[in-house]
Amino acid sequence: MDSISFSKPTIKRKDMLSVLQTLVDERITTSSRTDEFARSFLHLIGDSKQFAHCFRTYPKAIRNALLSLGAGPGIKVAISFLAPAIWARIAEELGCTLILCDVYQKNGCINVENAGCDLVILNESLGTLADAEDYQGLPIIEDISQTLGSVHGQGLAGSIGDVVVCAFEDDLLVSTGGGALAACSSPAVSEKLQGGLDSYERMTDLNASLGLIQLLGYNDSMKRRQEIGRAYRSSLMKTRHKVFGEASLDYEGCCGCFPVFLDTKVDEIQKFCKKYNVPVQMAFTEVAGQDHVDEFERFPISIPYYQRTMLFPIYPFLKANEIDQIQKVLSHLP
Repeated sequence: MDSISFSKPTIKRKDMLSVLQTLVDERITTSSRTDEFARSFLHLIGDSKQFAHCFRTYPKAIRNALLSLGAGPGIKVAISFLAPAIWARIAEELGCTLILCDVYQKNGCINVENAGCDLVILNESLGTLADAEDYQGLPIIEDISQTLGSVHGQGLAGSIGDVVVCAFEDDLLVSTGGGALAACSSPAVSEKLQGGLDSYERMTDLNASLGLIQLLGYNDSMKRRQEIGRAYRSSLMKTRHKVFGEASLDYEGCCGCFPVFLDTKVDEIQKFCKKYNVPVQMAFTEVAGQDHVDEFERFPISIPYYQRTMLFPIYPFLKANEIDQIQKVLSHLP
């Protein structure tokens, strides 16, 4: 039985031609392609934001996003147990006081009830969107790196945050070969977002051209992911395991990943999948709460998610026989 790749960047020949044309046009530094990429991104998230700035690295985008909403000494920042550890590290470097929070069972997003925070880092884990009503009245940075294109009712990913951040690494929904973007609606916040940003820290046209062509075809790519995701979900329903989070009926995810919350020991599932040549990975590795796994009373929802959520391959380039192979494994998980 052939082995399946866990992931493949969604890069087609036309993506390569876009980069080549950028080289021919000698647009390697930050110029029109970067601006066009930013405009395309704003359109994809429903034009809920008017300003977007492209960064050469994800950490720089995080830092500027935090600073744009006043993060600094004395500011209490709420962060999910399951959020990427990089957010916690940078917030602490800025002198913020971190408030580590559990997540909601319904969607795996941060629960800030009684947190007493000044600012919320809303990381939408593994493609599940948050409910806006859970965060009313609080300044929010929304990380949509794993939810780009997802819809909850009338709300698109990126509609909740005062500042929206999206990373474009090679294993994410859209890749620019590295880098990130931060968007907002306020001119004052926009000015702070790009504060101190020099030419060495801006995304280049070379990177933007790769991302731009992927954004233009993103809806087709997402539809293919969703088609595969529906097939996977149908297979998984034959077992006692569940898809991560309990998404509502009006939620339509982008299916950037397929996370399964296991109802058995992880090593048993890993051995079973390996036997049938289906690669899997743990969903959460370097997270903000990784040093608090023994504090179950504080994080009764996050810790089981952290310890027993596993990812299965899902990407547009999967072949029909590979999808069938993964479905069979999903439907017979021990």
